[in-house]
Amino acid sequence: MAAQRVGTTPQVSVLITAYKRKEFLLSAARSAAAQTLSRDRYEIVVIKAFEDEIIDRELLSLGCRLVRDDHESIGEMMRVGFLACRGEVVSVLDDDDEFAEGKLAAVQEAFSSDPGLGYLHNGISLIDEQGRTAGPANPGPGDRAFDMSRDWGFCTSAISVRRAALAPVLAHWPEVTKGEDSFLDFVTRALEVHRRQILDPLTRYRVHGSMSSPRTNFAQAYLATARVIRTLPRSSRRDAAMASLLGKYFSAAVRGRSSDRGSALWALLQLAGTRRPDCVREDAREVLCGGLLVVSPGLSLRVYRSLCRGQVEWLPS
Repeated sequence: MAAQRVGTTPQVSVLITAYKRKEFLLSAARSAAAQTLSRDRYEIVVIKAFEDEIIDRELLSLGCRLVRDDHESIGEMMRVGFLACRGEVVSVLDDDDEFAEGKLAAVQEAFSSDPGLGYLHNGISLIDEQGRTAGPANPGPGDRAFDMSRDWGFCTSAISVRRAALAPVLAHWPEVTKGEDSFLDFVTRALEVHRRQILDPLTRYRVHGSMSSPRTNFAQAYLATARVIRTLPRSSRRDAAMASLLGKYFSAAVRGRSSDRGSALWALLQLAGTRRPDCVREDAREVLCGGLLVVSPGLSLRVYRSLCRGQVEWLPS
């Protein structure tokens, strides 16, 4: 596959992130290079924390631009990668996933036809470790992949974002050590970015043994994202994003480490102990009922707004 012509500015940048995992990287890069979109319309940037003569040689032959970054924080790696990209739009690709061949053409069409679009989330299909289809090629309602596709913040490799949309939070991204897909989802909500979702399975999401466990706890990642959003000017969308993060944090915390559970309970006890209207204290008791923590979006927003009125800080230091 020919590299992008020197001197041209790509419309889309594919940012492939790989820390030290090697086994799937070339498959990801080949999928990015085998797009129906003309090669002079996009670039491929690979950011990783290792050098490998064989892998690097093939990446260069595919026209990839290589960036070395040794930071363990995925947020810092993403920040460095975004700064290295030259395209107006960045389509992120995890090293263990793949793009369908029509992915970038669809991305380019979506952003070109809607200049105000800032965030695009597409559908996924599942593949196994060998790259074989692990479910329907075109998932429909009731299929696992279809249900996951409807989550705006699921799978970083299904997200494309206009680079300019992230300018207000780019410097804070290193504070987020995991959950970059959730970070992109929530900050674009809080920034009132125009968003669109298409359910076409343009990303092949790989299910394999070395991926994050479904039981991985993301309480601290939600906290980190909330701290970033807290730096933004107040607005109804920002409040709604913070409220949703409040619910996700509490729900994740009670499933996680004792320190996370303690932080969540500390915040709720503060809420219950403030001189707020009875309904807020009832909300706190409802949340704590039976030791389980289930927070609906409406309940989260009421609790969050009450916290704001009472100047109570729910984010543990």
